Amino acid sequence: MKEFVDRGNLILENVKIIGSARTASPVMVNSGKIILNSSTVINKAEQSYAVELKNASTGSVENCNVDGLVVIGSKVEVYDSNVYKGVFVKEQSEFVGGNTNFDFADAVDPRNIYCTDSALTLKQSSVTGDKVDNPIRAFRSELYLSEMSMMNVRDNGFALELNEGSIANISICKIRGIFAKASTVQIDGDVTVLNFLELYDKSRLTGADIRVNIAPPNYSMQVTEGSSVDLEKLNSRFSPIKSR
Repeated sequence: MKEFVDRGNLILENVKIIGSARTASPVMVNSGKIILNSSTVINKAEQSYAVELKNASTGSVENCNVDGLVVIGSKVEVYDSNVYKGVFVKEQSEFVGGNTNFDFADAVDPRNIYCTDSALTLKQSSVTGDKVDNPIRAFRSELYLSEMSMMNVRDNGFALELNEGSIANISICKIRGIFAKASTVQIDGDVTVLNFLELYDKSRLTGADIRVNIAPPNYSMQVTEGSSVDLEKLNSRFSPIKSR
């Protein structure tokens, strides 16, 4: 089954859509609007997503189970749902998620939240990564993360990866590793980082209360290549910074 809307509205409630193993994105919206409520969209095709919005489309997803979303030049809000197999947000898009479980532990490809040139807001949600890739990767994007758990990522990996001028505003979160390259991390109270916190290429870490519990080697964070740290309070049983 495949649903395609071009410059129209699509309302799906209490339905189950199962895509073909040979057809990408069983639900596609082009310059239109989708309301998806209390439904399930299963995608069997590899390297694709269950729901695709593009060209100034808007979407609302609530109480659903979805095998991944791709948002291109569009805006979507996802609440009280389960999202599997990844999220791709690009080309000045906006993605808002609340009280939602993003579970990529068993995903193959795609298997993370990939945000480029867009805005990503997640609140009161959880993100679970797989053993291969970092579960949130951002490029030239702005992220707002509040009351989040971002855990169970690969060995030596990072739950949050920021690149190329990205900015992450983080509050009341528990994160298994942060990597920033030419980017900014802004902490606004009660953030715990496990495993690794590394800043490269003139990145900045600023803010208030942060707890860092780092795996060996025994330092709280690594700051390199002209990066900087300005924190009001750092709680860690290791030496504060290793820099070079």
